[in-house]
Amino acid sequence: MIPARLTARRKASRKTPKWPSHMKRHTPDSQLEHLGDCYTTASCRRAIHRACERAGVEKWSPNRLRHTYATEIRKLYGLEDSKAMLGHTKVTTTQIYAEQDAERRRRIARKVG
Repeated sequence: MIPARLTARRKASRKTPKWPSHMKRHTPDSQLEHLGDCYTTASCRRAIHRACERAGVEKWSPNRLRHTYATEIRKLYGLEDSKAMLGHTKVTTTQIYAEQDAERRRRIARKVG
């Protein structure tokens, strides 16, 4: 971040006048109005990655939450319901997100042999 004293010095030494749009944009009220507009999927992911680095844990991304949710829905209610909850039009897309139930495969393998 730029220190406040450097910003103040730059403002004082400005040779050209600010444009009207600059005057409006840099008022404290306008900054508060647009505060939530600056968060994107990428900025959220970067914040999570930074927090993971600081905490010393493995990095993860917000999309992992979608994968986990899809897998749980598929496990409890099946692939079609998982597709509906994720809003997918094709089951093949849901299969990318919702992993198969590994525990179910193990149980079947033990029974079948």
